[in-house]
Amino acid sequence: MKKNLLLAGLLTTFSFVAKSQVGINTTNPQGVFNIDGLKNNPTTGVPTAAQAKDDLVTTSNGNLGLGLTTPGTTLDVNGAITNRETALAVAANAVTVPANVSLVRLTGAATGTVAISAFAAPNPGQRLIVYNNTTGGFDATLDGVTIPNGKALEFVFSNSFWRSTDGGSAGATPVNIYTADGTLAGNRVVTTAGNSLSFANGSNSVSVGTTGTEGIVRTNGSSRGSLLATGGGNSLTVYADDNGKTVMMTSGNNTGMDIGAFSADPVNILTNNVRRITADSGGNVGINTTSPGTTLDVNGAITNRETALAVTANAVTIPANVSQVQLTGAATANVAITAPAAPNPGQRLIVYNNTTGGFGATLDGVTVPNNQILEFVFSNSFWRSTDGGAVGATPANIYTVNGTLAGNRVVTTAGNSLSFTNGSNSVSVGTTGTEGIVRATGSSRGSFVATGGSAALSMYINDSGKAFVTTTGNGTGIDIGAATADPVSIITNNTQRVLITSTGSIGVNTPTPHASAILDLNGINRGFLLPKVLLTSTTDAATVPTPANGLLVYNNNSSMAPYGMGIYYNSGTSAAPRWTKLAPQTTDYQLLDVSTDVATVPVDQVAVGIGNIVDNIDLGLSLPVTIPANSTVKIVIDYNVPIGTTNSGTTQRGYYGVRFLRNGVEAQEGSRKFTVTEGSSTPVGSQMISLSGKFFETYTNTNAFPVTATYTLNGYVEGTNFPVRFNMWSASGANFNWGKATMGATLFAKDN
Repeated sequence: MKKNLLLAGLLTTFSFVAKSQVGINTTNPQGVFNIDGLKNNPTTGVPTAAQAKDDLVTTSNGNLGLGLTTPGTTLDVNGAITNRETALAVAANAVTVPANVSLVRLTGAATGTVAISAFAAPNPGQRLIVYNNTTGGFDATLDGVTIPNGKALEFVFSNSFWRSTDGGSAGATPVNIYTADGTLAGNRVVTTAGNSLSFANGSNSVSVGTTGTEGIVRTNGSSRGSLLATGGGNSLTVYADDNGKTVMMTSGNNTGMDIGAFSADPVNILTNNVRRITADSGGNVGINTTSPGTTLDVNGAITNRETALAVTANAVTIPANVSQVQLTGAATANVAITAPAAPNPGQRLIVYNNTTGGFGATLDGVTVPNNQILEFVFSNSFWRSTDGGAVGATPANIYTVNGTLAGNRVVTTAGNSLSFTNGSNSVSVGTTGTEGIVRATGSSRGSFVATGGSAALSMYINDSGKAFVTTTGNGTGIDIGAATADPVSIITNNTQRVLITSTGSIGVNTPTPHASAILDLNGINRGFLLPKVLLTSTTDAATVPTPANGLLVYNNNSSMAPYGMGIYYNSGTSAAPRWTKLAPQTTDYQLLDVSTDVATVPVDQVAVGIGNIVDNIDLGLSLPVTIPANSTVKIVIDYNVPIGTTNSGTTQRGYYGVRFLRNGVEAQEGSRKFTVTEGSSTPVGSQMISLSGKFFETYTNTNAFPVTATYTLNGYVEGTNFPVRFNMWSASGANFNWGKATMGATLFAKDN
């Protein structure tokens, strides 16, 4: 039979590698979980260091690597890590460091040594940098360690106190950034103190600033504000203009775009500030429903836990895969530290010598004084100490030292741009007549990165012909859409391909999806391709785990009984699926309908006399049946009608029976007649019979619409000299076992 089903879903293609490992953008995962950001890893073998620079890898021993494929520690990062600064004003020569900060700058006037109070870290190993920038020339003290005025010192929390790692210094030569270019001697940090830095040209500007909880880059233009990233000959543009549109698109040769999350978090597309599309970590796509999942979970801040090691016989061995150790126990001489070679250069190790006896502890020729902390980095086959650092003072050279804004700064570009370059790679800030623009250019990649807490949003384009918008961090998904009641579009080749309306309707290759459809697909020479699965039976609950009621698939198993390949839907439940084929059933008849009619009153007919016939007595028994369009139906009609006389004492003769009509015309094969036994001259009592009949018919409807056939029972009498009663003796009270007349229709159907 023909059945109709409204499809609602989004066609999305995902690729997976499943061999006890998970790879995203790679078929050759290097660990339990591997994300290849640039899709540049080889299909076999081990990626080169350059290819691994964009990878995220989790190995079977729990190590996590960023920018490499063979992490040797719990967290192995091939790149830089930045901690944001918090400014604290001293009061009465005292200041309190709040919890959950990593870098503080002491400000204000001091008239004596500043006493610093700091929170106890939730776990040993947390790091804190304090920069004493107070006026008055006085030092500041934390847990017995003094930070000279105008200097910075780093601390590590261990054994209930903040311990300094000691430091060094760096000079300064002033350069005016507004009149001269320069070269950065290292990473520079501008502490905005709640202010913003703007590059303006008339009403067009680019500003960089922060709020209490937000870091923001803003581009303003009289007609357009843009962010532009270029990689080789390819570009990624994000802009908002004055025609009510925000656009994210790429340009360049064979330049596509990937939008998603590198972690196992959902990707959402919104309209009217409501989530409309959700893609979860298993490759499922939800429309107007959200069911996010996770396979990579980094929860909150990253902390290296401390390992306590007791010295024995003035010696101690550091185990592999630790980042901070505390030496405990009694020493009677200098302690010899043995540490394993790191699996990769760049691993960091902090050693806190907390032994009793007052002796130092030595690792690879470097001594950690008693009750002191020293940090090491593994390089060139040995552990090397980092030995601390300091910050220079006024005047500040932006190219060699960090600084703090005293107020909002505005750079008037006058049509010029400000560029930060390193060879052919650069970041520039500038304006045109109507546009403020930030441009990131790299020989292989141009990127924009925004971070909030431990979460990060990255937009970049590279020379492989791809632009990416991705997120990283614990529980960090991505929402893409409009907070207003305006549509959201996805464009390729500068042509709109997907449109999401403010009410959540999605159109593919149509700018006007029908309001009654959640998904409107438009294509005159292309179809909708369902996922192909190999069902084993119509009750298969394993091939598609917990399938939803109404789930639609294409079964590619030709040997599945009884219907083989075709389109199936789950007409059962998730726990007990029942796969029903949508294709026409042209071989097997299935039960279509069962209907009945029961007489409600007796029907009487007076004697008609010899030679007379009455064959249209209305018994009130009729059944209309419906034959569906383009189908063949087998129809079975059954009936049983009690017929008898109503008096006695009469010599009886004649005939009575039932006349069977199909659409008002007698179908004689269904009619029945009873001959009354010739009576003698002796009167007889009343008589009753139950006259039964059956009618069979096969009805083929070739029309594109259903048709109706009506079957009716009429009473029949001929040559009677006595009254005849049909249907029952009485509608109430005694019925004398006559019963009641009934009529039933049973229909079996198949598609043509």
